[in-house]
Amino acid sequence: MSKEKKELTDDQKAVQDDFKKYQAINAIANQEGGKVLIKSLEADVVAGVEMIISLYRGDEMELRVTIAKLSANLNLLRAFKRSAKNEEELRKELVSLLEE
Repeated sequence: MSKEKKELTDDQKAVQDDFKKYQAINAIANQEGGKVLIKSLEADVVAGVEMIISLYRGDEMELRVTIAKLSANLNLLRAFKRSAKNEEELRKELVSLLEE
């Protein structure tokens, strides 16, 4: 008695794709190189905040550039730091969707 494979719905495929992305990000974060990258991003974020503090009365364009760099570094850092949690939540959601 064999079970037929059901085709995944668009929602299931989207969650599965997101799950795979966070799984890959989490794998990088847990490797030695990923840990070094995270430490470097943390240092860059601190340096960016310090630069913003020093520039808030200075050149507006330089301040905007610094904020843009800080935002990019912060987004990368968040992706790495939240990858395990996001992977677990998406795994649960995927299981739930597949049980429907």
